Parts: sequence; C-alpha cells; structure tokens
Amino acid sequence: MDKTVNITYLPKHELIHLNKKAIKYRFNRTLKPKSLENLPEDNKSPVHFSVPVDDARIIRAMIEIKENVKGTLDILIDDFTSLPSIKIPNPNA
Repeated sequence: MDKTVNITYLPKHELIHLNKKAIKYRFNRTLKPKSLENLPEDNKSPVHFSVPVDDARIIRAMIEIKENVKGTLDILIDDFTSLPSIKIPNPNA
C-alpha cells in the first residue's frame, strides 16, 4: 500500500469560477454562489470523491466546501484534471 495519497483540491477562486461555469452551462450539480463568497480567501476545498458522468465529458465531484459542509459540483474533465493536488500521508498505510 502506498504511504501517500494525492488529494485534489479547489482554491476559493477556482471553486467560485468552476461553479459559475457549471451554472452557465446548466450542469445538474452546482453550489449556492453566496455560500462560496463568504469562504476565507485561503480556503482550499478538498475533493472527497469524483466520478465521470455524461460520457466522461463531466466529472461529478463531492467537495468539502468547508469543515463538515460538503456539496456536489459538475466540472468539465479538462478543468478537473488541471486542478492542483497535494500528497498527504495515507491514513490507511
């Protein structure tokens, strides 16, 4: 088992941008814009789970918006693959 895992995350500005894009394209899963505006500027929302939908054109991601608050956002696959990630110790190792 690997000693580290890669965690994809969305900085606040990227989360707001991708949510606006999802609303513009009328994707099925979007977040409430007001709830994102109030996040701290240094907020980094980790992706807990993601799965391709719509013939792999879209990734549906479960995101922890802030501690103990999760939401689901549909993201274009090219946008999702360009998100930053960080290696952390594997809690199961």
